[in-house]
Order: sequence, then structure tokens, then C-alpha cells
Amino acid sequence: ARRQRQMCIRDRFSVAYAERDTDAKDEQGNPIKEAQWADCEIYVKPENSAEGIVNLLKKGRFIYVEAYDKVEAWLDKENKPRARVIYRVTNFQV
Repeated sequence: ARRQRQMCIRDRFSVAYAERDTDAKDEQGNPIKEAQWADCEIYVKPENSAEGIVNLLKKGRFIYVEAYDKVEAWLDKENKPRARVIYRVTNFQV
């Protein structure tokens, strides 16, 4: 028996996951903290609506994400190598 491939919809979003201290200081001499960002992508079946899932992820909302990393590499317009890590979401909880 042949398995029928199901179409999935991909959507991407970014998640702030931690803060790190920088060498910079504010006017009062306190260290400036900088958010770290993770680029994520999620694949869902059309009936689950990727847009609906991403709409749950509002700024400031805490979420739990399970994912694995995937490296994307390409050459830019100036033929220089570029790369980034994308986290492919396998499960999350709001």
C-alpha cells in the first residue's frame, strides 16, 4: 500500500530566549542586557493553520518550545558565504 504524502504549511517566527550582559552601560552605570533571538519554523497540516498557531505567539508571552536545529547556508549577492541556524519546532506549549 502506498502512503499518501500530506502537504504541510511552513511559517517562521522569532523567539527571545535569554538575555546576556554587554560591555555597554546605561546612564546610571548599570550593564545593558541584550535579548538573544532564535529563528524558528513550524510545519503544520493545513487544517491546523500555521497562521493560527503563530497568532498565539504574542510579544511578551512565555512559551515552552521543543525543536531541533537546522543550518541554512547560502551565497549572498556579493558571493560571500552566509549561514544561520533555524530551530524546527516539533512541539510547543503556550
